[in-house]
Amino acid sequence: MESISVSDAANIWLSSGKDEDQMFGFSAEQLEAAAND
Repeated sequence: MESISVSDAANIWLSSGKDEDQMFGFSAEQLEAAAND
């Protein structure tokens, strides 16, 4: 499995409308934090 950075994951997750299937193993808290970084 190819690793993805939390910031890239956050961008994809947000663009998908915060789809739970697009979280790449990160928690919502991690993704929110990365999105706000």
